[in-house]
Amino acid sequence: MSSTPFYMFGLIFFGLFTLFLPDFTAYSLNYVKANHVAEAIIESGQKNGGIDQAVVNQILDDRNISSDNWSIIYTENLVDFNEPMTVQISGSYKIKALNIISKAFGDSINTNLPINIQRETVGQVYRR
Repeated sequence: MSSTPFYMFGLIFFGLFTLFLPDFTAYSLNYVKANHVAEAIIESGQKNGGIDQAVVNQILDDRNISSDNWSIIYTENLVDFNEPMTVQISGSYKIKALNIISKAFGDSINTNLPINIQRETVGQVYRR
């Protein structure tokens, strides 16, 4: 029996894997970067008793993240000891490998992968 179909299937699989590998890597890097930003915002909020817009902007600048591409929702009031504090970061990653296919189908393929991060903690500062 000929092994040509096996090799063709393997070649197609390897080609698709190589086509999407850079996008998988870039998506995972963006996801990890969003996790690190959320953790940094939460840690700062715990130390200071609340989250401030200036601190959020500083953390974004330190990590080279544009606030235009990400939506950041956080607890804005001062937080006392054992009161909840939340941070939600939302964004998306556009798969660039599908641009070739979406041009052929008239942009009917959704090429955005969502990135949604939510962190919750409690305040660590006593207020009088």
